[in-house]
Order: sequence, then C-alpha cells, then structure tokens
Amino acid sequence: MSQDSYTVTQCAQLLGLSSKRVRQLIELGTLKAVPRSNPLRIKAESAHNERAKRAKNERLKPALNTSSLLDVLAQIEEARKSGYSQALEHTQKQITAVEHSEANIKEELYKVQAERKELNEQLMEAWFRLATLEAQAQKKGFFRR
Repeated sequence: MSQDSYTVTQCAQLLGLSSKRVRQLIELGTLKAVPRSNPLRIKAESAHNERAKRAKNERLKPALNTSSLLDVLAQIEEARKSGYSQALEHTQKQITAVEHSEANIKEELYKVQAERKELNEQLMEAWFRLATLEAQAQKKGFFRR
C-alpha cells in the first residue's frame, strides 16, 4: 500500500478504526487530509505516521494482568457464596420459625378441641337433666295449670 493518499475507508482499515473516528482525527489535525480532495482523501505519510505511533503505544501498554483478574473473579465468587450462605441461613431461620409456629398452632388447636369436647359433654348432660326434669314435672303436674 505505497500510494500517496488513502480514502477515509482505506485509512480506517489501515489504522483499525471506524470511518467516523478517522474523520474526527482529521478535524483534530492528527491526520492530514489532501486539500480540496473530493471524495476526502488522507495523506499516506500522515496515515503511516499515525499507524506507527499507535503501534508504538500498543507495545508500551502493559500486558493484561491475568492474576489480578483471577483475584477479582475469586473475590466475586467468594462474595456470591457468602451471599448464598447468608440467604440459606436466613431461609433456615424462617423455616424453623414457621415450624415452631405450626407446633404452637397445633397445640392450641388440640386445647380448643378438648375444650369443645368438654363443653359438648356438659351441654349433653344439661339437656339430659332438662329432659329428666320435664319428665318428672309432667308426672307431678308441676307445669300444668
């Protein structure tokens, strides 16, 4: 690609950028456009200089530190497990509370059923006494006029 100028698209491909970014670099003065070119063209020397500058900067960037990423992932996983443990513990407490409430409710229900049975027996006994009194009264004529 040893030509005098590039189109915006060609320059974008050369630099690994978008066409929009190439146009921004022209406006910023980072890339030099060919004067009065239609369609817009970028001077080859300017494009090659920018490419060399970008390649140099890429080499100067530190390599990606995978150990720190692994540490971060380990911390995230630990936090997730901790959150899971806390949720599980909370759920266990809720289940225990519900079971305790259920036991209390059953105990109260048994008491109420026993009371009901006792009251029912007292009612039956009262009806029986009433029937007995009515029968005696009829024999004696107590309720007659």
